[in-house]
Amino acid sequence: MQFVVADVEKMWLTLNLSQEDARHLKLGQIVRFETDGGHTEVSGKVAWASTAVDAKSRTIKVRVNLTNPEGKLRANSYGTGKVVLREETNAVVVPKEAVQWEGCCNIVFVRDKDFLRPDAFKVFHVRQVRPGAKDEQHVELLAGVLPGEIVVTKGTAVLRAELLKSKLGAG
Repeated sequence: MQFVVADVEKMWLTLNLSQEDARHLKLGQIVRFETDGGHTEVSGKVAWASTAVDAKSRTIKVRVNLTNPEGKLRANSYGTGKVVLREETNAVVVPKEAVQWEGCCNIVFVRDKDFLRPDAFKVFHVRQVRPGAKDEQHVELLAGVLPGEIVVTKGTAVLRAELLKSKLGAG
């Protein structure tokens, strides 16, 4: 009978990181890993990065030390790893669809502070913004919007059309 004894409370995650992204990598950086199917998410730290680039995939192997106290991770599982470049607790983050490209710059539409007053005009202000980090759903705004301001997330195409129409003038 053949068997293997393993301590699965500590595991290694091997990431294949693109050569371009590897320049941002540092030992000790936090990595969040979510298994395919999204049932398990764990965090660990970068422990090692290869000095060689894989000739076929043009990626660099990165090893992350993970703890697995509940035993939910399985060896040889697939998933998505995200290297945390920085954490900003007071970041202004909006849904990706809120940010529009206006030919020269990124913009968002911000609801006027008096919008909810019964006698106030229903106004949205156009704000030029500087995007920061982004993922599939959200964009960090480094400048242009203050914390607590209400940003339009649905119907931005209609507001953008109105903005373009107003730029045409009386022709």
